Amino acid sequence: EEIISEVQGKPEIWLSRHPLYKSRATAKKTWNEIAVKLGMEEEMLKKRWKHLKDQYRKELKKQPVSTSGAEAPAYFTSSWQYFQLMPFMKDELIPAETVGKLDSSENDMQGTRSLSFMNQDDLGSEIQSSASHVTPTSSSSSSSISRIRTANTLREDMLELAKKKILLIEKRLSEIEIDRKLKTDEDYLFLMSILPTMKKLTDIQKLRFRGQIYNI
Repeated sequence: EEIISEVQGKPEIWLSRHPLYKSRATAKKTWNEIAVKLGMEEEMLKKRWKHLKDQYRKELKKQPVSTSGAEAPAYFTSSWQYFQLMPFMKDELIPAETVGKLDSSENDMQGTRSLSFMNQDDLGSEIQSSASHVTPTSSSSSSSISRIRTANTLREDMLELAKKKILLIEKRLSEIEIDRKLKTDEDYLFLMSILPTMKKLTDIQKLRFRGQIYNI
């Protein structure tokens, strides 16, 4: 009785229309609170509640129904001791039953077959829709690939150009550094000073002059 009372006070774990019914975090928190309050293990609590709910469903199946499929008047009384404590679950369990006294498993199988057929129809529609868009998609893909290749080529050209600029800058810096060093080199300055004189020598004189330098 305590389990039924506590669960009834927490509609978020049994009332399918409740806004938090599908929240796993809320369900876990609520079941834990009930378990702590009753001093039970959470898994055992859930098993006990499932047993109570299943038994109540079985008792509801025993209710006689009219030929039209509507429920008979409430003169039906169950011998199960908790039957009168669980009417709040009736609306949640009755919709799952078939009209009359058909076994619920047969109803589930019919629902599954119907869902399967619906899924097949949906799948067929999706396939047709996809097929009708094959050519545009392929064309779009080719265009996208072409644009990507063009962008990649342009990027590579820009990188190559940047590399050449860097090499030219490095070469220029190197030349500037060499020129700076030469301007402070006494030997270089001396040779540059006699260069005008060497320009005035004949070819034979230049050869003799070079020979004398090499012999030093």
